[in-house]
Amino acid sequence: MPPELPPEPDEERKWKSAAQACFVLSVFFGAVFFGAGLEFSRKPAAVAAAVSLVPAPAAPKLKPESEPEPAPKPEPAPAPASEPKKPDKHEIALKKELERKRKEEKKRKAEEKRKKEEKKKREKELAEKKAEEKRKEEKRKAEKKRREEEERKRRAEEQAAQKAAADARARQQIADNIKRGYVSRIIGSIEPFLITPQRAKNAENLEVIVEVNLNADGSLDGFPEIVESSGFDEYDEAAVRAVLQASPLPVPKDPELLKDFRTLRLHISPE
Repeated sequence: MPPELPPEPDEERKWKSAAQACFVLSVFFGAVFFGAGLEFSRKPAAVAAAVSLVPAPAAPKLKPESEPEPAPKPEPAPAPASEPKKPDKHEIALKKELERKRKEEKKRKAEEKRKKEEKKKREKELAEKKAEEKRKEEKRKAEKKRREEEERKRRAEEQAAQKAAADARARQQIADNIKRGYVSRIIGSIEPFLITPQRAKNAENLEVIVEVNLNADGSLDGFPEIVESSGFDEYDEAAVRAVLQASPLPVPKDPELLKDFRTLRLHISPE
């Protein structure tokens, strides 16, 4: 049930009545104009002037009782299918040129990418080669240093060995000189007690070798032993008696030198 509208005011009713009267007059004059025929056709201007002289009252703005719902718009009819326009020679040439440029651009980009990849590959190979050369150089230097160190060590050991050998020879020479000196002193201490038998005085190369063991003070450690006879028993016995009488024999005090005097072979001759 639609809501009740408020009653129309007097002013609106007046305007509504005027509009209805105007509409009736318009219909009447239209019927007179179209029904008169030739008679009205002779004076169209006068009728028109008469009609135009009657002012039409302005239609009042009426408030609609209810707004009607808008009618649905009809769906547009589908446009008839038109035949595709055939491209002209200029469009075909333009499309071909664009396609050519597109292919060239694609080819150029592919070539640039290939060159970049090749450059990157070359740089990587160069870096690996430099790294390998550096490793080889470091290895070569390390090997050279090792050989030099070994050579230096060998030379040092050789020099040390030579020096040790020289020192040993020198010590041995000194020891031999000292030993010879003490041996001469020992022989000299024995000679005063040596009495050569009468029948052996004229013998040539008269010599007897006597081996003795000595203590640290030069005293005899045991009885002297004849290692090689002179050929005359009397002279051999005389040499043994002389050694016994000369004891203790003079020996070095140095313990290192004394080692060589623990056992001696004394060459005793009359000279």
